[in-house]
This record gives sequence, structure tokens and C-alpha cells, in this order.
Amino acid sequence: MLPMDFSKPARRRRSSERYPAAYAWMDDLSGWLLLAITVFAPWALACTVPWAIWTVCAGGYVLGALWVAKLLYLRSRSFDPGGTRDGRASPWPMRVLGLLAILLLAWSLTSALNWRSAVEFVDGRPELTYREAVAWLPQSFDRPASQKGFWRYLALALIFGSARHWFLGKSRRERHSSDVSSAIPGLPARLRLWLWIVCGSGAIMALVSVMQRADGTDRLLWLAPMREGSETSLAFGPFSYRANASQYFNLIWPICLGFWWAGRKETLEQGPNVRMGGGAHAMLIPCLAFMFLAPLLAASRGGVLVLAALAIPALAVLAVSGGRSGRWATVGGGLIFLASIGLGWILGGDLLAERFRTIFTDYGSGRSEIYLTAHRMLDDFRWLGSGPETFSTLYGFYRRSADEDWAGYAHNDYLEMQITFGTVGFAAMVILLACIPWQVFHGARIQVWWPFPTFVGLGLLGLLAHARADFPFQMFILQLFFVLGCAVLTVLRPAPR
Repeated sequence: MLPMDFSKPARRRRSSERYPAAYAWMDDLSGWLLLAITVFAPWALACTVPWAIWTVCAGGYVLGALWVAKLLYLRSRSFDPGGTRDGRASPWPMRVLGLLAILLLAWSLTSALNWRSAVEFVDGRPELTYREAVAWLPQSFDRPASQKGFWRYLALALIFGSARHWFLGKSRRERHSSDVSSAIPGLPARLRLWLWIVCGSGAIMALVSVMQRADGTDRLLWLAPMREGSETSLAFGPFSYRANASQYFNLIWPICLGFWWAGRKETLEQGPNVRMGGGAHAMLIPCLAFMFLAPLLAASRGGVLVLAALAIPALAVLAVSGGRSGRWATVGGGLIFLASIGLGWILGGDLLAERFRTIFTDYGSGRSEIYLTAHRMLDDFRWLGSGPETFSTLYGFYRRSADEDWAGYAHNDYLEMQITFGTVGFAAMVILLACIPWQVFHGARIQVWWPFPTFVGLGLLGLLAHARADFPFQMFILQLFFVLGCAVLTVLRPAPR
């Protein structure tokens, strides 16, 4: 359906899986809108400004409306756009995941409607306006913040559902193809197209971010001024905080590496006479080099540590997944990684060394105070929470003195989510995340070779590791790409070696 198709050429025949015109129109529009959001979100100042966030949310609502319309259309017709690619798929993992997602959305909406207080700033000082609320239901202590949080979560849920449904569909070439000789096909054409967009955009952003850091400009992407009082060294590309930039690149480079592996695998299957370096997947190698380099030059300590931690299992997967050629791929990947480290050290080694020299003093002073205050908040909101997006507002009321800094984030997303959603809501989140691997092994419909889902999972695990000492899940851009990564995983079943 889409004009750009990176799937392998195949002989065509008259298809019995022709899409009805109305469904094809809605499906095309969903695909283009999903790809537009994928490109727009990072470049729109990484969705760190309200207009960018709400533009993406508006796109999510349109995607959700198209998704519901397509589902209603399919219910009225005996038509399966994805085909029965794997008859062993179980519906239960996605059913449980969907019910938990609805539960969390209802939890957020209930908190916003059953608000206990609203915050207003008078002469720069916050004042709380209280009202009676139902004590046994989730409550919000900052009604406007929780309302905004609900609408953002709703957009993310709709984007997840729409993206997953679009990934499961077949491109026109796949519907017309008569090549069914491969028991385990390569990546679906639609997913392949989305991956090209992610990898290409991410590589260009990494290059532009490095150039911006070298230029020393105090404007994000040379366009938008930074927040008042922010240091120039904290910005990196479109991100006003270098740690969030590192988290973004650590999320997408394992996906890019998995995409390169899948392209290389398909090229090798074409026969022994394939030229080394042939195939479109070779273009992903410089993309990977730029993405390796970005977390180093961002000078984020957590970003560098997670980068190194992810590189070890990534190289191990390369080593065991391809026999003798896999060992050569491991050597090549290791050389690219070491070359990126060397170049990063040459360009920004002094700043990075200074950052690591003060790692214990920085964490021992500022963040220990934040954690102590956050645990006092947790004692008050342990079970039902204070309401989504309320941590920043309430933190000021729990400070021991007016001279203490007013932190916007807990620098530990698990602690902050337990404060805002309560233990009950946080437990639902954990179970929802556990449904992702359950779906991968028992409910996914499209079989691919196991390394690609493994690499996607590594990227998601890297972001979960960042969340232990930072706040990636409080940033809309990282929430969005984590959700899209989960959507990718839920359509793929790892095939045996």
C-alpha cells in the first residue's frame, strides 16, 4: 500500500487477499500518520515543549479513531488483513494486557475526577485548594496535572494499539507474493519500513547533536532557546537534558543493530555468491556508529554505563546467532564499538572524565536528599497514590526547609510511579510489562529469527535500567518510543535457531 517498500522482490500473482477500498484508505492513512509521528516527535524538540506533545497526542487520537473504525469494519466483514501467519498464537496475553491498560487509564481518569486538591501559584508560591473526595478511590492532589497525564496516557495507548494493528497487516507485495518456500520469513515489509525511518532519523539526529555540542550553541537544534537558568553543557541535540538524549539513543541503537542483523541474514540466504557488504543493510553500519558515539559525547554517566552494559549481551547474541559468519559479525561489531569509544574519548574525553570523577559526590549530596523526601511522600500515598503527574507539585510541600531545591523528578521512576499511582497502580504496571514477554512467546503471530526480538528487548531493558536512577518515563518522547518498541515485540514470535 505504501509507495516505499523495502521488502525483498518477489514474483507476483493475482491476489485473493485484496483489501476493500474503504479499509485500504483507512489503513494507508494510519501508516502514513504513524510514520509521520515517528519522524516528528524526536525532531520537534524531543517533545519537551507542550505544543509538540499535544501535536503527537492529536495524531494519536486520530490513529485511535482509525484503528477503531478498522476494527468495526473487520467485524462486519469476514476479512483478516494480517492472515493467519501463526495458528499457534494465543489471544490471552493481549487480552490481559489490554484489560490492564484499560484499568490503568481508568485509574488515571478516576484520580483526575476524584481530585482532592488543586494547586494554584500566587506570587510565585503554591497554594492548595482542598475538597472532599471519595477516600477509597484513587485521588489526585493536583487536578490539572492529572488531567493532562490522563490525556497523554490515552494517546500512547491508542498509538500502541494502532501501530500493532498496522504492523500485523500485509503490504501489497506480501499479499501478491507467491513465494511461500521459507518457513520462517524475514521481517514484515511494514515493520521494515518503520525501522528504516527510526534508524535513519536516529542516525541523522546523532550527527546533528554531535555537531551542536561541538558548536557550543545555547539553542536547541540552533532554533529554540533553552530554559532559563539551564546550562549549555546539559543540552544535546533537541534534548534539554543530556541524560534523556543518551536514553533515547540507548533505546534505538539495539533496534538498529537487530535490523542490521536481520538484513544481513536475508542477504546471506540468497546464496554464497552474494558480494560482501552487499544489500541495503550495509547502510545501517554508519548509523550504528553515530548512535554509539552520541551517548559518549552527551557526557551522561548513566548513558555511558548502560551503553557498555548493553554492548556485552549484544555482541554475545551476534556471536551465537550466525555460526562462523556470526563470529566475524561479532568482531566487526566490536571494532565499530571500540572505534566509537575511541572517537568519543578524543572529542569529549575530558568532560566525561570530569563527570565520572564527581559521580559519588554528586549522587551522595543532591539525590540522597531527593530520595529521602520522596520516601516521606511515599509514606503518605503508599496505596492509592497522589495522582498521575503530581510529584513535581507536591515535592515542594515535603521539603525540610525552603532553602532545599525543589526537584521536578524523583530520579527513580519506580519510586515516583509508586508515589503517584500507589502500590496498587504500580503493581498493575509491573504485571502489564510482564505481559510483553508472555505475548512474545505465546501470543505473537509473525515468526522471525530469534536475534531480532532479542535486540529489541535489549533496547527496552536498557530504558528500564535507566529508570532506576533517572526519569526516562517522565519524558513523553521516551514513553512514546518505549510503547512503539513494545508494539513491535508483541507482533513477533522468536523462532528457534
